[in-house]
Amino acid sequence: MANGIAKGGLFVAAGLFEREFDAYTVSEYAGLARERPVLGGAVAVAFTSLVGLPPTVGFAGKWYLALAAVEVGDWVVAAVVLLSTLLSLTYAARVVERLYLSPAPADEAVAADGSGSGTRPGLAVAVTAIAAVATVTLGLGSTALAEWFAPVVEAWV
Repeated sequence: MANGIAKGGLFVAAGLFEREFDAYTVSEYAGLARERPVLGGAVAVAFTSLVGLPPTVGFAGKWYLALAAVEVGDWVVAAVVLLSTLLSLTYAARVVERLYLSPAPADEAVAADGSGSGTRPGLAVAVTAIAAVATVTLGLGSTALAEWFAPVVEAWV
């Protein structure tokens, strides 16, 4: 659930970056958070969830998985959770760094007029913002969510 919400928002954001700014690669994202701060913030929150950092629902999922691995003494699974978190952090940090800290190319004017074919940038930004709010809201309510799912999970096990 966490990955679906976060990645859905990221796919919408990538499409918007492509249509509005003709940005196809991470290097072309340089400085775009300054042009679209809400979109940049939503991307940062989505990546925070994918990495598994609090207070997002991605953290809750990784926490419960790591906790279960430690409780049963499965150190391989616990190590995989830790290593996947570190790997996710490396690629997520690169994108967020480009969005916020890299200067926009001086030789190109950034077009943020939303004139892409059929683009509705307001709707796309709203979708990414809703995904970001959902990851944080579900993360903050993860204990209640886990309690709600517990009977189903226990029946499977």
